[in-house]
Amino acid sequence: MALIGLDVGTSGCKASVFTVDGRLSTYAYQPYAVQRPRAGWFELDPEVVWQKVQEVIREAVATHAGEPITALSISSFGEAAVLVDQAGRPLAPSILYMDTRGRRECRLLEETLGRETIMELTGIPAHPMYTISKLMWLRE
Repeated sequence: MALIGLDVGTSGCKASVFTVDGRLSTYAYQPYAVQRPRAGWFELDPEVVWQKVQEVIREAVATHAGEPITALSISSFGEAAVLVDQAGRPLAPSILYMDTRGRRECRLLEETLGRETIMELTGIPAHPMYTISKLMWLRE
């Protein structure tokens, strides 16, 4: 039995195939570019990311010559969302965690709900990197 670890990161993705005793069998990496359409904006094209994810998995599986692969574990960068239509097609680029366009919306949340209430409800402090601020920005 072998396992695949897939890491979808901010600047690229990698897939590693491991044996059950933890030895690395194969590894594949594909980079992609963070888009910066304006100052303070950081985005990824979800179609490009998906294409690269498929490529690294195919490459890692194709070069693996050991036991059959039976499991996949995925990790990814945090605080990015892909808005999709009813058919699952992306509507816009993914806005990354370091993007600053949700600052005003985060302040509005804090003013409306209060920092303590936000912390009680979510377990995390209000911060513009979180998706809710970016979704509010997109709505506006």
